[in-house]
Amino acid sequence: MLTLRDRFGAQAPPDITERFMSFAPIEVTAPGEALIRGDTAALRLHCDASAWQPRVNHYPHVRQDATGTTVHSLDLRHTGATAHFELRAHPE
Repeated sequence: MLTLRDRFGAQAPPDITERFMSFAPIEVTAPGEALIRGDTAALRLHCDASAWQPRVNHYPHVRQDATGTTVHSLDLRHTGATAHFELRAHPE
């Protein structure tokens, strides 16, 4: 398991987005939980659903060999004067 931690503090509420990018598709499977599923493995991500709002985005991308693909992002957004971010990732 991998755990990422981040802490923020400000006098005015900042607009904070934690972003994770992947060539494998990302799916929000439950509050505070997302799944990145590749061809041979999967990675489940967990965070505090009461503090972070998830959004999955998809972007067209051209590889170095000029072939097209899609890049996926999991954006976790928080607005508040202070924030504690902890993401736990474990293989499935």
